Formats: sequence, C-alpha cells, structure tokens
Amino acid sequence: MKELFWQVYDWTERTFWNSLTRKLMSFLLLFLIDAAYLAIYISQKNAIADELRRAGAASGLIGRLETLLDHGLYLMIVLTCFALAW
Repeated sequence: MKELFWQVYDWTERTFWNSLTRKLMSFLLLFLIDAAYLAIYISQKNAIADELRRAGAASGLIGRLETLLDHGLYLMIVLTCFALAW
C-alpha cells in the first residue's frame, strides 16, 4: 500500500507539477477553491435568512442568527486572506 502511494505521488509530481511555476500556481488554485467556499457560504447564508423570513420567524431571532453567521463569515475571510498571504 505504501509503495502504491509513492507511485501515485511520483506520477502526479511528474504529470502536474513538473516545474516550480506549476507548484507555486497550485497555491493559487487552493486560494480559488477557498474563495469558492466563501461564495457558497454567502449564498447559503442568504438562502437561510430568506427561508426564515418566509416562515415568519421573529426578527430578533433572524438578527441573532445573521450575527452568528456573519461571525463565521469573517473568520473564513480572515483564513482566506491568511492562505493567500501564505
């Protein structure tokens, strides 16, 4: 099993990251994936807020939930910026 791992690792290194530029650009790809996570999060946050409004939830409850979700969003943005800077 260990031998298979190293064979796959060696193949991916030679196929996809055979130069320093490609290796460095893979970090940018990771950032873009992270940015996609943020977009999905924002979309889902808005969908949840819309559903709560349609269901007639109390505005105080909606405000508290939006505050909690915004806090999570800010943390994700900080981690995304950290990943980009890294």
